[in-house]
Amino acid sequence: MKMSPMNKNDRVDYLIDLRVNPVDVESAAIIAADSSVIFLVDNKSDAQKYLEVCPEGFDINLFVSRKISVEDIFGILSFHFDMTKCQMGIIDKNLNLLSKIAVRKYNIDSFVLEEKNGSNDLFYQCSLSKHATLIRDSFDDLVLKKFAFDVIVAIENISIRELDVFCGSSGLTDADIDNFRLDSYKDSLKLRELSELISFYNSVIYDMNVPKYVRNLSLNRKDKIKTMLDSFYDSNGNLSTYAGFPVIYKYLSAYLIVCAKYKAYFNMFSSSFLFLFRSLDWACDGLLIMEGVGNIEPYSGRNDEFVIIDKASANNNKVKPLGFKKKWDALKLESTIISVPQPYKNKIDEYIKVRNKHLMTHGLLKMNRTYFNDFKNTLMTLYSEVDIKTNALVNGFSFLNVSNAVEEIFSLNYSDFLFDTIQKEFGLELIKP
Repeated sequence: MKMSPMNKNDRVDYLIDLRVNPVDVESAAIIAADSSVIFLVDNKSDAQKYLEVCPEGFDINLFVSRKISVEDIFGILSFHFDMTKCQMGIIDKNLNLLSKIAVRKYNIDSFVLEEKNGSNDLFYQCSLSKHATLIRDSFDDLVLKKFAFDVIVAIENISIRELDVFCGSSGLTDADIDNFRLDSYKDSLKLRELSELISFYNSVIYDMNVPKYVRNLSLNRKDKIKTMLDSFYDSNGNLSTYAGFPVIYKYLSAYLIVCAKYKAYFNMFSSSFLFLFRSLDWACDGLLIMEGVGNIEPYSGRNDEFVIIDKASANNNKVKPLGFKKKWDALKLESTIISVPQPYKNKIDEYIKVRNKHLMTHGLLKMNRTYFNDFKNTLMTLYSEVDIKTNALVNGFSFLNVSNAVEEIFSLNYSDFLFDTIQKEFGLELIKP
């Protein structure tokens, strides 16, 4: 039976140390044919020899490490494979496989299976940190243990700070928060939490005590955020548009969708409901500008305000809308929303009334999971209808794509990152046919 090359999350039956008792390639291939096996060899040249003369129809998987113990290699591989049933072994002079149960297996549950059941987002990154620490604690090599500790702690600190941007404490100072009251409408659009996150990344990038791999990760995320923020404005400092839609409003709406998602992870459905409503609020502003009904301009003695054309007035006067309903009613008269099936518009009308009774607005109402999910599904369907009408599905600038792009900045395959950085730092290598 042919043993296929192993992929991430695959189960490993045996980790066999050929550094102790090397065997010929044919014997290794035959042993690997009936089980999922990784062979441990001293160097890459030894690995290459095995691969070059491996019998046709057989595949063998090798891991190169000269100094690290087989027990510690077991732990390292736990970041990448399912090692829950794995036994460590050697091959004796009679080509018999001698094995023993991993002596510290009770400390090394399947990290990759835990991750596989979750996702790559910030919530799961934080939850996997404790699991990764269990593996790190199993290491005997003190240098390896310290390096793994430094990487895990650094990633945990970054993930916690990033999660704060969406559902935790503000990164702004008290003075920054207080000065917000002086902002013009246009200034208030700036995503200052993300700008402040760039400052945090800088503190990581220039901290030589942080492993270089984590510093490079922070640099990459900093550059992505900066590119995103720069896309909000054109070279003259005016709000940029994409296919007629002001870019900043689509990203503000998407940012709040992500905020609502993380709030819901913590069962904070009341605040998550309002985050989604604010997402709709920003989307509404952007659509009104796209339709030519809304604009940012001097109004009532202020340098800039968001105003809309009041088509109910005799002269189409421009007014500053007080509350979301005024904007929503204006938008319902425009082509983008007119074509949306009436039941969805009716439900938004109902949600507006519910919002006004909310504990965090004007009433005492709290949300439960099912009502929140109903609102979320209605809202995302509404966004899909708007995307169809505005050709956003064709040009790639849909609400879903943009919210995914915001999340992707912070996405991390935790197990891959740990496995790859340890390999690079200690000159290890997984070699597959």
